[in-house]
This record gives sequence, structure tokens and C-alpha cells, in this order.
Amino acid sequence: MFRVLFLFLLFPGLILGVTPGKWSHIDKYVFGNNTNGPVKEIVKNASGQVVYSAAYEYDSSGKLIKETYLNADGNADGSTVFQYKDGKVVREELFDKDNVLLETKTFRYNPKGQIDLVEVFDRENKLLLKSNITSWDKDFVKSGQTNWPDSKEVETFTLIQDDKNPRALIQNIYNEEKKQIASTKFEYDEKGKLLTRINVQGEQERKNQLSYGPNSQLQSFTFHVKQNNKWELQKTHELIYK
Repeated sequence: MFRVLFLFLLFPGLILGVTPGKWSHIDKYVFGNNTNGPVKEIVKNASGQVVYSAAYEYDSSGKLIKETYLNADGNADGSTVFQYKDGKVVREELFDKDNVLLETKTFRYNPKGQIDLVEVFDRENKLLLKSNITSWDKDFVKSGQTNWPDSKEVETFTLIQDDKNPRALIQNIYNEEKKQIASTKFEYDEKGKLLTRINVQGEQERKNQLSYGPNSQLQSFTFHVKQNNKWELQKTHELIYK
């Protein structure tokens, strides 16, 4: 599937993750105020071969309502459908290539109109995880907690300013013993556009680099992994707009 399971981010103009180490450039057209984003995304491997693609559909107000995924052969590989109420997303459904429901996410809002609970269910409506957002700073999620009912595991996350770089934010993730298990660093330019995102989890390091057009629209981004202390390109995502 094109979207990562359990993915949830907020895009208040900047890209910030609620779930550790995961992000999607398209979520600002679901959770944020951006409208009418790209209509197609093409994913290429390091050799330049197309390995995946996605088509995006929007409603009359410019909100993203459906993502359709295609494999390297151009065959259907699933979809995601979004439902809104009063302009806010309340439900997200992930389907496989045969249009069978795989996963459902629901979103609850506090009296201020901010998301305070995200729940993920499998195809049998069994709760897979629950994320509580415990604090906000304007449009930014500052802290929260994720629970996995089956394993009883609990993770907490916080977002802080990088002391060494005023244009960088760091999201840290901790286990039940309050041991840091992962971190993600977001670096921005002077206009607030995300330039790089680096995720560290154990010995694994991953990086995204983003490129923008003259109108500040995101045109492409790359995915790298660190191997032998060098960043190796894995995939390039190209975006197409109307």
C-alpha cells in the first residue's frame, strides 16, 4: 500500500508527525487548510524505474477525498477514502486492490476543534491502537501517547525546538520506561518550508529531502537510508498538479 498503516500527521503549513517516524506530504489536504493538491504521484527507484503511483481526488472545497494506488504494472493496488463533517476529517478507510476494507481510522475533536483522539481498527473492527493528543501549541501537536491494546505497550512523544537550530524541530519517542527509542528532526527554510526530515531508530537512519517549485509547491522528495555512514538514495517521489 502507498500509505503507511497507522499514519497520522498534521500539516498546519509545516510537516509534523504525531506517529513516530511517519509522514505524508498529502495529509495537509486532509488535516490542514491546504486545498487542491497534486493529482498524481509517481514513485521511482534509484535506477529511475517507476515502481508505484497514486492518483488523488478532491471535493468541491478542495479537500482530499480519495487516494487510488497503482503498482509498477499500472494495476490497482488499493485506495484510501476520507470522510468529513463540518470541514473536518472524521474517518479514514483503507481498502485493498479488491476494494476490501483493511483498516479504519477515526478522529475525535476537543471543544477547540483540535484532534485529541485517533483510533485505528482492523477489518473486523478490532482496536489496533489508540493515540491521545495531550497538548497543543497553536496548530502544533506538542505531546501525546499511543497505546497498543494487544501488547499493552505504551509510547509517548514530545515535540521540542532544537536548541542549536531555530529552524528545526525534534520529535522524541519514549517507551514505558521513559527510554528514548526514536527521534525525528525536521529542518525548515526561512519561509517555513520543510527541507529535510531525518529519522533515527536504533541503528537505522532514514532521510527525506524535499524540493519546491517557484510557487512554493512541493515538486518532489527523495527517500534515503544511511549505509556505511553514507546516504543512499532509495526512491524519488514526483508530484503532478493540474
